[in-house]
Amino acid sequence: MAVVGFFLIGLCWLLTTPPGAGVDEPSHYVRMVGLAHGQLLGDAVDPARPLGALTGDQLRRVNAEAGLFVLPGSVPPPNGCNVLDAALPYTCPPLPSSDHPIEAVSLHARYLPGPYVLPALLSRLGSTTLRTLLLGRLGFLLQNTAHFGV
Repeated sequence: MAVVGFFLIGLCWLLTTPPGAGVDEPSHYVRMVGLAHGQLLGDAVDPARPLGALTGDQLRRVNAEAGLFVLPGSVPPPNGCNVLDAALPYTCPPLPSSDHPIEAVSLHARYLPGPYVLPALLSRLGSTTLRTLLLGRLGFLLQNTAHFGV
């Protein structure tokens, strides 16, 4: 019964959370789509690439764990303009799609790829950012429900 409850709560989150509204969802999305297109860890990121208010050793460490991925232009990362702001639930305009590949950074590039395999496989079926995201979320939900059950 707990496994069913876990799955149903996850399904509610999957269907009601706006694209990119999870704090680090755009970064996980880039990692998932990059893996789906054959990029295991992504390319190295410039150690001095700016990131928020981070500086010095903190910035270098985060950039060392990040990776640069080349994604199909038709599935750019979700626009996370509404992160932690419930007043902006579905008002973020999607990032424009392109006929050309785009480069995006994932802060999760050095994570072991295992947790991304099923989501990456399902995300390959998506033709837009929203479809790719929902299929990837479904992959994470199925995988995590199985792990919860074990």
